[in-house]
Amino acid sequence: NLAITKNQTQANVDKAKLDYKFYKLAQDKYTKGLQPQDLEKADATITLAEENLQRAEQDYNWSKQLHDKGFITKKEMDTDELSVKQRKIALRDAELTREILIKYTHPEETETVKANVEQGKMALERAERRARAEVVTAEANLLAQKSEFTTLKKKLEKLEEQLVACKIFAPTNGMVVHATTGGGHRSASRERMEVGTTVHYRQKLVRLSGQGAMIIEMSIQEASRPKLKKNMRATVTIDALPGQIFTGHLSHIGILPDSAQGWLNPDLKVYACEVELDGTNADIRPGMKAEVEIIIEQHEDAVYIPLQCVLLVKGKPTVFVKKRARYEKRSVETGLDNSVMIHILSGLNKEEKVMLAPPLAEASRKNGNGAKGSHTTKPGEKAKRTSKTKK
Repeated sequence: NLAITKNQTQANVDKAKLDYKFYKLAQDKYTKGLQPQDLEKADATITLAEENLQRAEQDYNWSKQLHDKGFITKKEMDTDELSVKQRKIALRDAELTREILIKYTHPEETETVKANVEQGKMALERAERRARAEVVTAEANLLAQKSEFTTLKKKLEKLEEQLVACKIFAPTNGMVVHATTGGGHRSASRERMEVGTTVHYRQKLVRLSGQGAMIIEMSIQEASRPKLKKNMRATVTIDALPGQIFTGHLSHIGILPDSAQGWLNPDLKVYACEVELDGTNADIRPGMKAEVEIIIEQHEDAVYIPLQCVLLVKGKPTVFVKKRARYEKRSVETGLDNSVMIHILSGLNKEEKVMLAPPLAEASRKNGNGAKGSHTTKPGEKAKRTSKTKK
């Protein structure tokens, strides 16, 4: 477009220059050529008319003399007289033509050619200015197009980089799983990943389940968090693989409470932990539901009783032991519990019987490791011994 504009404007300027030149030539042609020529023709016509009139008058005078002497007829004399009149009219016509030429024709034509020259000059100036303006506009448009082209080119490069970045290459072999799949409460409120889904910065999109050991995600209550140490042994059972027991170790313990659980229930404080299974098993798939039991302590020989049998009396764990026909209160030393049974370190023998529903009036307001025994059960459960117990 810029090249076409330059070519067209140059053609317009050249045409305006040529017209201006022709107007000047026409002015010179008229003022230096046609005007003097017309005046000379008029003068020559008047001179010729004067000579013709003079000759006609001489002929008429001579005819009068001859007529007076009777040599010619009156008709012949009248013819010469008529010729004199015609020559006078021709002279008057030539003089009038010259007068019109000088007073009207020449000034009119002079002003016309002069005006044409002025108009041609102004047309040339307009053409040159218009040409400059159109070229500047075309150049500005070209700069704007170049700027837009540069912007679009950068945008294209960025989009191409983003398109390349859309391809995620796994660092190792394994199974790719959507981050929203099999996440339990962590992904329950998230939208499933599909084509066209809007994502946000640092959002987890996929997980790569490698061909090595599997990791089980689990939540631990705040009260049990201090009991955990890294690399503690654990046993795992999977609902989809009944009858099989897997072993592993505690590989990660959450430092802060799980914010997702805090959003659902502000009073609930749980910590995200991970258990890494020993070895590999092709039957285990990401997203399977599993039950994990972390071994905090392990005893070859332990005494344990139902948790409901223990009350906190004056700040001490207390049980009610059967002595003949009545039950007497006895302080005991307790260990860990698993919410069902509690480990008795000292204070009970294996054959002694304890009350399953101790009197709640003896309990203090605050519970320790024991509970207030709200269950309705029969008294008389024996303290038991076992070769192995777990929590």
